[in-house]
Amino acid sequence: MWFIVAVYKETKLLNEDAVEMESTETFSDLLFEVLGYDIFDQPIVVQFYNELTKNWTNVKYGLSANLNLCEKFQPCQVKFTLKEQESLEKRNRQNGINGLSKIMETNRIPKLPKERNFVTRHDLLYNDLIKLLKDELLGWYGGSYESIGSGFIKALTDLLWYIDPHHEKLNLRSCIIPEIFLSLSQYKVKSLYNLFYYTGKHKKEQLMRENLKDHLKAIEHFIIQPWAGQENWKPFISNVFELCHNIRKYITYLESVNNEMILNHSRNEPTRNLLDNITLEIRNKQRNFNPKFKNISDLLKDSNFYELHLLDNYLPQEKRTRYNFINELNVIAHLHFIVIIMGII
Repeated sequence: MWFIVAVYKETKLLNEDAVEMESTETFSDLLFEVLGYDIFDQPIVVQFYNELTKNWTNVKYGLSANLNLCEKFQPCQVKFTLKEQESLEKRNRQNGINGLSKIMETNRIPKLPKERNFVTRHDLLYNDLIKLLKDELLGWYGGSYESIGSGFIKALTDLLWYIDPHHEKLNLRSCIIPEIFLSLSQYKVKSLYNLFYYTGKHKKEQLMRENLKDHLKAIEHFIIQPWAGQENWKPFISNVFELCHNIRKYITYLESVNNEMILNHSRNEPTRNLLDNITLEIRNKQRNFNPKFKNISDLLKDSNFYELHLLDNYLPQEKRTRYNFINELNVIAHLHFIVIIMGII
């Protein structure tokens, strides 16, 4: 097959020939055929003209490549460019410096993870947190924004989503959510993110200690990392610490309530003091009364003046019946006024 060969030294044309060579030969053989001698210790760039792209294309493996890659481009135009060693090294150094500068410049730009496709309101909360960080001019350097960044935002999203329906409950225990998180879009319009909690026909779960602890553990995994100590992150991270502190305060409250309930259930004596939980009523004596009150009437007949009696043992067990019984209670006794102490229903 035929080759149209041009040999340059930098930009100066040294030789140009049309040469016939077998496609099994190499570009090194082709160059020797044109020049009549081998070239050692000098960089050589090998290119051929690509009719498809109308451009000169570099041959990746240079002189050692086979000529058969030119079979579809006959006659094949080949260009050998002899490079000065010093010039090449200088250019490589310059390109290296420029490339390194670009890499360094790129790494100095803080980046944030991509926003999610808005499928659920949980995605909306995730995206709003990204916008919040963007407004605060925050981000991660290098490639960590996709791993560390997305992980931190997800952990924070999960916690805010979990406590979203319970802001009022937290406020009642002085567990205040930092203002920076209340500036998110849905809170600005007096709405919530987890609307399904109220509109869905499902069991409304309360805040659980274990779940809160898991969410805090996920967040604290990130905020103890070096990036969280950077100067530009400190104001935002301090708000995250405040949020975690208040959630821990609520966890402590839940634990105290739980411990108190365990203690109450383990007691042998009643939790309430019966003398502090009484209803005092004064009734006129009656000659005629409902027979169901006979036991109480007999008790009072045998009692001294203003003697106190606990009527729990005389009251029905079923709550509604017990309530009606007390309301209908009219007791006959030998006293004009009788004092009766009844336990709380």
